[in-house]
Amino acid sequence: MFFFLYLLPLTVFQAASEPKPDGLHVLQYRSALIPYADVKRCIGLFLIPFPAVLVITSWKFPLKVLISADDFEKTRLRFIQDGKLSKSIKALM
Repeated sequence: MFFFLYLLPLTVFQAASEPKPDGLHVLQYRSALIPYADVKRCIGLFLIPFPAVLVITSWKFPLKVLISADDFEKTRLRFIQDGKLSKSIKALM
């Protein structure tokens, strides 16, 4: 049960993302440049045991939902809290 509810979604949707001025550079199954106009939501989360960013785009699967690792500048205060990566993506959107 733990495998299907926690580890499988992280394995399928985990991506390396980097915000750039021209768009969100993503490396998941292939390298892609997602324009900020196609990013619908960006949410900073604390998924035990690490902080993460959930990015929802208007692209097709598997680039529809992206999960990336994030850093908090301060200690974690809430379950939904923006870290460095999520703040930089939101600033460029």
